[in-house]
Amino acid sequence: MHLLVLHLSNAAAATLTVGPTQLWTDVQAAIDAAAAGDTIEVEPGSYEPIVVDRPLTLVGLGGRGATTLQATSGLAVTVLADTTLSGFTVHGGGGGIWVEGADFVLEHAEVSDCTGSANGGGLYAEGASVTIDDVAFRLNTAAENGGHLYAIGSTVTISGSTFDAGSAHAGGGIAVASTELAVIDSTFTGNETWGSW
Repeated sequence: MHLLVLHLSNAAAATLTVGPTQLWTDVQAAIDAAAAGDTIEVEPGSYEPIVVDRPLTLVGLGGRGATTLQATSGLAVTVLADTTLSGFTVHGGGGGIWVEGADFVLEHAEVSDCTGSANGGGLYAEGASVTIDDVAFRLNTAAENGGHLYAIGSTVTISGSTFDAGSAHAGGGIAVASTELAVIDSTFTGNETWGSW
């Protein structure tokens, strides 16, 4: 008689909470402690920049305007794995969000006052699939292309979002290259470009 033993892993995704009185007071520390597929809930407040290197869902419990990811210089958010970012405000002194080679969902959020030294002041995507829903882009600037958003070699779907007062050398609102772009029920106001190459 042969006995077949199967070892099955049924570990459920966990929820980690970040806040002043929680086990994790820093978002990056919670990311580093999380397993792929976990959810990180972030209480209202202002938090340091993050790098997401595993598939996660991050939720700002206070919603945009209450829960902020902020960088005084450099990027506020770097996404290197499939990620959902919901309910945050993002400010970046050297650019807001960088997405590379990942599926990225940005929803119920604000990306504002970000300055990119090259392309994509608010959001830069390369080799990515990006879904943007109910996001307010405001006052983002890029030195080259795409004040609010620049994508190359990507798929970008935008719905129910606003793009206001962006500026760049080219494409004050959005600029793309080799990218499939769909924009639904979204508005663009007061975006500007300057100069010529």
